[in-house]
Amino acid sequence: MDVESAATFLVGSILICSGLIVSCLAIIFLNNIFAKFWKPVKFTILDPFKVHHNTRFIDESELQSKTDIKTTANNKGELK
Repeated sequence: MDVESAATFLVGSILICSGLIVSCLAIIFLNNIFAKFWKPVKFTILDPFKVHHNTRFIDESELQSKTDIKTTANNKGELK
């Protein structure tokens, strides 16, 4: 390896490293811009694992009253 090919290799290595650094900085800059102004994208309409804040669970008294109504209606033959 003579001096000319060694110098070419050194310049090429420096240019490639500089290009990688500039590319990484551009990606980080674009990521920060998108993170600041981009609204989150929802891929699903309903999330089955998320319990919404306005969800209300049934009480024991409500459950008992609903089962009483159904059994009374079943005994009269009104509800099938």
